[in-house]
Amino acid sequence: MAAPATLAAPAPAAAQATLAAPAIRIASLDLCSDWLLAYYATDPAMVSLSPLSRRTPLPPSIQGSAKPWATPRFQEHDGSLEQVLSGQPDVVIVGEFNAFMLRKRLESLGLRVIVTALPNTIDDVALVASRVQALLNDAASPSGKASAQSLQASPIGSGDAKTQGLGPNRIVAAAGSHGRLLLLGPNGYGTGRNTIEHSLITRAGWINYIKHNGRVKLDLEAIAADPPDAILSFAASHTALAHQFAQHPVLKRAVPPHRWIKTDAWRWQCPGPWMDELIEQLQP
Repeated sequence: MAAPATLAAPAPAAAQATLAAPAIRIASLDLCSDWLLAYYATDPAMVSLSPLSRRTPLPPSIQGSAKPWATPRFQEHDGSLEQVLSGQPDVVIVGEFNAFMLRKRLESLGLRVIVTALPNTIDDVALVASRVQALLNDAASPSGKASAQSLQASPIGSGDAKTQGLGPNRIVAAAGSHGRLLLLGPNGYGTGRNTIEHSLITRAGWINYIKHNGRVKLDLEAIAADPPDAILSFAASHTALAHQFAQHPVLKRAVPPHRWIKTDAWRWQCPGPWMDELIEQLQP
């Protein structure tokens, strides 16, 4: 006959506190921070997302990369100071050009606000993603709060550290091997250099058709006189004035249909590890 099981004596209160160290609670103030936290978080209880996550939910192809977006659901706040504070966050994370007034108010109340720098290159994206992942990995550990304090020194993504890219299977084609690519955005604007989009298409083996920096208003006559080798445009889910430029006959004649690359707009909305798929999609 087996000996009766013996119950272990309860651990001292101090030991229990150590074993059950509270996780860092992290609140997001913008959509791109929502997506990064949802992509990497393994415990939804430690994350509170912005109201933008409700209006623009995480796309299906990102769901399941770490944990499903809606099972279980992450907590959400309504973007007000009162609701953010009611979640008792230890850390607030926000993009550098978002929620200025709210984050300044939170800082004035003593909360740690971590600002993520706007990425301009793939290396910048990988750096931001790796720092957010490190914060989440530390969140449940006894030293988690100290780690959060150490991240406050400078905006995430503002350092000089370089990474090996977004993922181990990323495709890097020979520079310019595919020809010149026009990134056609809404309302007849194209995307030029010194942007994350430029970094992506050059990594994928294209030359940016636009030689200027930033967003540029496109000239149909100039495109007809010197057409790109291919055009990348967003697949519109509905007819809108913003997409009428892409339907112009001049563009259709200048670049044949098989040289048009259609992509989902959400993939370009927020830089993140899911951009590996864009590099693959840009292969002719």
